[in-house]
Amino acid sequence: MLKGLIDVADAKQLSQLDEMLRRKVIPNDLPHQGIGTLFEKLDPKKGQIFQADEFLPGDEVWFDNPYFDRLSTKLQSRYRGQEGHHVFYIGGGKVMDMYSRLPISIEQFRETFLRWGSVTIVAREEHREPQAADFQIKAVRRVIVKRERRD
Repeated sequence: MLKGLIDVADAKQLSQLDEMLRRKVIPNDLPHQGIGTLFEKLDPKKGQIFQADEFLPGDEVWFDNPYFDRLSTKLQSRYRGQEGHHVFYIGGGKVMDMYSRLPISIEQFRETFLRWGSVTIVAREEHREPQAADFQIKAVRRVIVKRERRD
C-alpha cells in the first residue's frame, strides 16, 4: 500500500511522506493509526457488516472473531492476537494474508478461524458449533490516493 502512495507521489509529497514515516511503526505510531493520513476508514453500506462488492483491490479488511470476547480475561491474554485478523483484498472475492501470501477466497479464509484456539475453547465450553459465516468483515481501511486533475 505504501509503495502505491510512493509511486504516485511528486517530490514534495515524497519529502512529506519521508518525514512523517521516519522511525515509526506503521501505522501504529501515526496519529489515529494512519486514519486520515494514509488510510480512510470505510463504513458498510448497510448495517455493521461489509459485503464483498464493497471492496477494492488493496483494501485491508478486518475479520472479527466473535468468540474471543467470550473467553475469560486469563484466556484472552493467552490468545492475544486472536481478536480477529487483517488481510488484504486482492479482487475477485479473494484475500491474501500477509503471512502465508496465498490468495484464497473470503469463504476459505473464514474457515481458518474454525481451527483457532480461542474459537475451539469457547465452542467446547459453551457447546457451540462455530460456522465459517460467524467471522464477518467488520472494518476496512483503504489507502488514500490523491489524484491530480487533468484539464
